[in-house]
Amino acid sequence: MTSTVRLTSRNGDLTWPARIGLAGLVLGIADRIGRDPQLVYMVFGAATMGVLVAVPAEMFLGLMVLLRELSDVVADQPVAGGLNPGALLGVLAVGAGSLRLLGRRHLPALVALLPLMGLLVIWTCVGYVNYGINGSFTRELVRGTSILMIALVASASVRRMPDINRLVAIIVAATVLEAVIAIAQWVLGGDPSARERGTFAHPNTAAAAFSIALALCFWKLLDKRSKVYIAAAILLAIGLLSTRSLGGLAQMIATLMAYAVIARGAGRRLAIKALVFGVVVVGVFSLTSIGQGRVQQLQNTQSYSNTLQGADQQNSLAWRFGHWGLELKEWRVHPFFGFGAGATAKIVQPQGKIPHSDYLRYLVETGVFGTLAFGVLFVLIVAAIYRRARAPGEAAPYATALLAIIVGLVVRASEENITTQTAVMYVIAVLIGALFGLPPQAARPRARGWTA
Repeated sequence: MTSTVRLTSRNGDLTWPARIGLAGLVLGIADRIGRDPQLVYMVFGAATMGVLVAVPAEMFLGLMVLLRELSDVVADQPVAGGLNPGALLGVLAVGAGSLRLLGRRHLPALVALLPLMGLLVIWTCVGYVNYGINGSFTRELVRGTSILMIALVASASVRRMPDINRLVAIIVAATVLEAVIAIAQWVLGGDPSARERGTFAHPNTAAAAFSIALALCFWKLLDKRSKVYIAAAILLAIGLLSTRSLGGLAQMIATLMAYAVIARGAGRRLAIKALVFGVVVVGVFSLTSIGQGRVQQLQNTQSYSNTLQGADQQNSLAWRFGHWGLELKEWRVHPFFGFGAGATAKIVQPQGKIPHSDYLRYLVETGVFGTLAFGVLFVLIVAAIYRRARAPGEAAPYATALLAIIVGLVVRASEENITTQTAVMYVIAVLIGALFGLPPQAARPRARGWTA
């Protein structure tokens, strides 16, 4: 009788011997490379990849989210080879994710992600045609590919609702840590007017992440009424207040309103309570010194037409009006195919700033044709999530919460660069990929054991 060594388990996961062996191989190669002190980044990257390949899937996804959140504040700083820490982490995500997908047989998310990957490559090439090989386009290709890889790994790793429960628990824990850091900055900073951000690149990015995690907390309260998630929701709300982000508050309200409308049964009752909670948070912001100054700024906003004619841009909204007009003027240079994916990060930058509107960004970078193509794929993905929310089975409440989160992001994207906030996009990639990894009906009984 002969025996064989299995590299993958029946569900397609790499077995522990295979993981340890692969990690050891990577570390051995890293050791050889490390004898050259100039290649320290390669050593660190190889060692990190070995760990990311060896750990369980939910730990890999959680680490990618946490590492991206913790490094976001320095993600755009140059490091090596023209890449920045964000791009290097993206390379790690693509490399480790690809290794983790070895032996996988079922990847339903590929149906949606392959066309997205194709569009990303096409408009990267458009940028190269317009401007030659440029770091802006390369970094956007790496960033977009890493986001899609995160979604693929999530889809390949989820087969039942307890898997999603664990992933959500890890994401909430990572984001609560960020909220605690922002609150500590707020309390210890000594500047009552400061806008805190934790380790995110900008307070608006922090606010987007806090709003998403807040909605996830309320969904978890429907599934498991734990005081842990009540405490997490309170910390996330305080963290959101510390950012003083008007767009973040609007995103939260839009998310909770959509949740209250879409949810059914017990979920709707909880969603209405969540909406009341959100209104209280907005009231605290508007009626106290925390946000009164920010609210008063809006009263001085000039109309869009007046701003374009040179009126004073006295606040961020008026500035956006004027900036959007300049971006639209640039768009007219390449109206049909745009300047290329990532062009607005460094190349097409009136006043040296990115568009502060995802819809305008896609129009400038990919033109009319690209905007329509990406828009159609986005609608198809949202429609698939909506069908999951309306289908019978235990996945429906999760799909409902995810749909509400997307509604909030759609509202926020009108005045913010949500899709360029990689830390936020990693979270969304995990959440969407996990849903598409479930069987269509996902009506299996709950498994015993820890479900966070």
